[in-house]
Amino acid sequence: MIKFFRKIRENLLSEGKTGKYFKYAIGEIVLVVIGILIAIQINDWNENRKINKEETRFLTQLKEEFTINKEKLTKINDNNTKILEALQKVLDEMPIDVKTVDLDTLSKNLYETYYFDTFDPIESTITELENNSFKIISNKKLRSLLQSWKTVKEDFKDDENFAIEYAKDYNKYMQKHVSIDFGLKKPNTDLSFLTSIEFENWVRLRHIYYLDIVESNDLKRL
Repeated sequence: MIKFFRKIRENLLSEGKTGKYFKYAIGEIVLVVIGILIAIQINDWNENRKINKEETRFLTQLKEEFTINKEKLTKINDNNTKILEALQKVLDEMPIDVKTVDLDTLSKNLYETYYFDTFDPIESTITELENNSFKIISNKKLRSLLQSWKTVKEDFKDDENFAIEYAKDYNKYMQKHVSIDFGLKKPNTDLSFLTSIEFENWVRLRHIYYLDIVESNDLKRL
């Protein structure tokens, strides 16, 4: 399944579909996080299996860490959903008439499109395993997933860095036209940018991008 995700991402990147590429990067890392938790849970259920104290320690710590990592991914998805909703509200106002639009509401919605979350997983236990040996993990499926973690995480971070650069470009465009608090009522703000094709394209592309990310996240089905 992991190879399946990676093949899709490689094809999408070669075709220039970067939004959908990041969509499958998220799908891949979610798959590994959930797979690790499920494999640990299966180990917990198998009462007849005899495992040594050191393996028990690793399994306990891994379960704690990857439960937190799953929560982190869930929080990122929730924040991305809020950004997507704010972008949709801006799009619903288009074409914007600066004479009639509610500037306070528009300011609030634009402000909420300004950020991008990053995934910073807890990895102390899996790093300890990497520095010693994965052989201590007797469950072959779990061992394989743990061994794949570093590559999947690094691939995800590469994709995330691309997304951050995209977000920075969006923010730079906005900063050219409005203050960082998106105070559209400020006297030195030229509202004509709100009616431009360039502004509309930035918002629409960002909306498409976040729509791909949010709709791809398997955590919402758990």
